[in-house]
Amino acid sequence: MGFYLRKSIRVGFLRFNLSQSGIGVSGGIPGFRVGTGPRGNYIHAGRNGIYYRQTFHSSPTPSRNSSYTGSTISPPVLHTPAMHEIESGDVVAMVDSSSAYLLAEINRNLGKISLSPFVGVATIIVAWVMSSRISPVITLPVGFLAFVVARLFDTHRKTTVLMYAFDEPQEAAFKNVHDAFSKMASAGGIWHIEREGHVVAQDRKYHAGATTLLGRKRIRLSFAPPRFIKTNLPVPAIPLGKQTLHFLPDAILVTEGRKVGAVGYGSLSCAVQSNNFIETGGVPSDAIIVGSTWRYVNKSGGPDRRFKDNRSIPIAKYDEIHFTSSTGLNELVQISNPGVCAGVASSLGNLASATTVR
Repeated sequence: MGFYLRKSIRVGFLRFNLSQSGIGVSGGIPGFRVGTGPRGNYIHAGRNGIYYRQTFHSSPTPSRNSSYTGSTISPPVLHTPAMHEIESGDVVAMVDSSSAYLLAEINRNLGKISLSPFVGVATIIVAWVMSSRISPVITLPVGFLAFVVARLFDTHRKTTVLMYAFDEPQEAAFKNVHDAFSKMASAGGIWHIEREGHVVAQDRKYHAGATTLLGRKRIRLSFAPPRFIKTNLPVPAIPLGKQTLHFLPDAILVTEGRKVGAVGYGSLSCAVQSNNFIETGGVPSDAIIVGSTWRYVNKSGGPDRRFKDNRSIPIAKYDEIHFTSSTGLNELVQISNPGVCAGVASSLGNLASATTVR
């Protein structure tokens, strides 16, 4: 996906527009819209080449400098390695000082009561009570229309709109982040490492000679904000078990269901390392094979002749990137394409420098 910065986004029945003068909001139907913006309130009407627009200028207000608005093998082992989870802490505890206002706004909007379920129930009750007087053919379509309007209204009330406008260094920095994540997304294999355990020396022959076992799950990256946020740019997102990391220009949103946390780039740590991995699940085409081993090995590293079907297993060189923060973020991702993780870590570090308030 190429990087782009949209000038307009739609939320329910409203449209948010970004211009050099600021942000405007409008709503209406085809042929008639009303709105407000940096130059005042306005009415825009007309179709088929004939249009009318009236602007009602308001007194200027001070501008605000802000980036947003509002392998496992199962041999006969004698000892099972103790696997410990690699997981982040409570999302609610992830509160970055620079994102406190944003988190408060998101949680305030998410906490609003949805009206559409009540409208739906009311429609059924009214249709049942009035069934002897008015045909359901009339009441049900009207009730359905009311439900649709209420649903759009709920979408507007519970959605946080983020319209970003960058200076050149910030735009270049975030574009580099986007490009780095695009390269990561195109890797042949991406896994979330959920847990790991160390193999005792006497049992390594049953685990292809591995010293560490990893519990991992294949994942896919996307470019989308959380469902309760609308923004004018693509947001890299990594699904990591119960949580998802969304890399916004000014902070990382960590979502888990209806819980939201934030990690500032200044407090983010990205540790990158390369490891040799005994791959039993098929080696991706972009991985580097550095050797091979056997499912069951003897003391010299050769095949243990006591086991039938003791097949050869490739050893691939994979990269890992470890996202951590002082507020509890702790996630480990494995990539089949060496070099990609270093690009992601470097771009995030540059973004932290570009967005630091001086």
